[in-house]
Amino acid sequence: MILNEDREEVHNDLTEFIGTARIRSVLKGSGGKIYLGTGSLGLVRYDPSNGEIVSFDKDDGLAHNHARVMKEMSDGKIAVATKGGISVIENDVVTKTYDQKNGLNNLEILCLEEGPNGEIYAGSDGDGIYVIQSGNVSRIGRKDGLMSDVILRIKKDPTEKDLYWIITSNSIAYIRRDSITTITNFPYANNFDLYFDNSNRVWVLSSNGIYVAQKAALLLNRKIDYVFYDTSDGLPSAATANSYSCLDEDGTLYIASSAIGSTNLNADYEFENQTRLSIPYVLADGKYLSIKNGRVTVPASCKKLQICAYAFTYSLHNPRVAYKLEGFDDAETSVTRRELTPAAYTNLPGGSYKFSFSLVDAMNGKKLETITLIVVKERKVVEQVWFWILVALLGAAAVATVVILIFRAKTKKLLLKQQRDKELIDEMTRAFASCIDMKDGYTNGHSYRVAKYTSMMAKKMGMSEEDVEKCYHIALLHDIGKISIPDNILNKPGKLTDEEFAIMKSHSRRGYDILKEVKIIPDLALGAGFHHERQDGRGYPQGLKRDEIPLVAQIIAVADCFDAMYSTRPYRKSLSLEDVAAELKRSSGTQLNENIVNVFLSIIAENPEAFAPEGKEGGEDKKEE
Repeated sequence: MILNEDREEVHNDLTEFIGTARIRSVLKGSGGKIYLGTGSLGLVRYDPSNGEIVSFDKDDGLAHNHARVMKEMSDGKIAVATKGGISVIENDVVTKTYDQKNGLNNLEILCLEEGPNGEIYAGSDGDGIYVIQSGNVSRIGRKDGLMSDVILRIKKDPTEKDLYWIITSNSIAYIRRDSITTITNFPYANNFDLYFDNSNRVWVLSSNGIYVAQKAALLLNRKIDYVFYDTSDGLPSAATANSYSCLDEDGTLYIASSAIGSTNLNADYEFENQTRLSIPYVLADGKYLSIKNGRVTVPASCKKLQICAYAFTYSLHNPRVAYKLEGFDDAETSVTRRELTPAAYTNLPGGSYKFSFSLVDAMNGKKLETITLIVVKERKVVEQVWFWILVALLGAAAVATVVILIFRAKTKKLLLKQQRDKELIDEMTRAFASCIDMKDGYTNGHSYRVAKYTSMMAKKMGMSEEDVEKCYHIALLHDIGKISIPDNILNKPGKLTDEEFAIMKSHSRRGYDILKEVKIIPDLALGAGFHHERQDGRGYPQGLKRDEIPLVAQIIAVADCFDAMYSTRPYRKSLSLEDVAAELKRSSGTQLNENIVNVFLSIIAENPEAFAPEGKEGGEDKKEE
């Protein structure tokens, strides 16, 4: 089909001559002559200046009437690749044909190019590159560095004499001074053709679009920065392997595919990333909100929020962008620039969000640039923390009131029961203490005095009223183990034998065993079990030291020693208060806890009348000495 400048179809002698024959390729030769490779008429030459039509077919010596591709050599010869081989035409005569007899094992020739010394480079469909020179045929293939033997294009570099570019079925390579280099860092493998502009950029036509990269980057085979164009940028469709595009003298590339697209390679394109991302304003129910320092505050009453994000390209380029409102969106939204509309959010809850807006590489999804906007939507009253705290407090108060009303009577009964239980515990422990003192006739009242002194020290040491009372009951039963000691040993007036003393010492362990199962007063057994332990570890029954001894037992030990020395015993008379205090001081740190002794001595110093000897000056427990 021929079109004039107005793109109107032209019918002339050439269109009549071609008829319905398929056109495989078109070559514009010297003198403006047009060469047409046909599928059945061989090679047809047309001279627009005079309308002359000349054809070359098998009758004229052409290898085959199916002519695939042509190349005009620098000496004016025309090389024609046909299904039967490669023919050379000189002065309208077929002077030479190369076929299988000459070493062309694969006659499917896809491209032709003239080498640096006038040789013919012929790219085959599976046998690499044939080099035809001085009537001889040699071959370049994978053993020479090619990644594939299917050669789609061979292109002479427009600025470097000895540089030739090769596109195979799976790679791009180049020949420089007989050395082949494959470009391993090119981002795509299924490429078909390449062209050059005036700025040393290479335009690679591929199955998914057009890649544009600096020639120097390709030759270095390092990191390759590129710009990619596809149908979203206006390309009608991608090129195909069997199509031949055309670069005009002014730099306009006509891209052959299912439709014809064109672009001027030398136009003033900015191939670096010139896309500018911006979020200039936000709409809240249609009203503009200003953005300050990457932050915008949205009123609580806003029902519809629109974030107006833009990607400015200042060109027809249509990049891919993505956005997400972090804290609200589950997934990212990815669209092209032309598809981009303001991101809208309805009834957004109050809170702080981050809106991310990114420029995305259409090939690999990598984010090239990202800008963010902090969106703070004020909370409604019902979204305020204090509101729900108040609701929770009111609800809790209501529930508490109901609970109080329902359980007040039960609580009163429970408190009464607890008081009675407490009185019962007190009465029972006192009863047991009386039994203990009745067992030991010489120490009548000892348990009560030790309990009193223990509670005085516990209170002085800052314990709570409950703990002071618990210490009192524990001390009251500290000698309960003596009820298991025979009377002849317990009340013996003289010195005990070693065997008798061993039995006497067993009252601590036995007292612990008696009380350890009592659950109503935790630790009730500690006083009975450990009040004879010493700070230096020489006590009994376990030989515990310092902090290994329960605190209540350490307090009882001081009270027990004081009362033992300040009371008359079968083996001696009571000591004076001053002597007892001195003895306590001497025993502190070895037998008794020094801090607890100091506490007890301070109590004595503050109120010595409370420690008047029994039977004198109103002592609390009366006993005949």
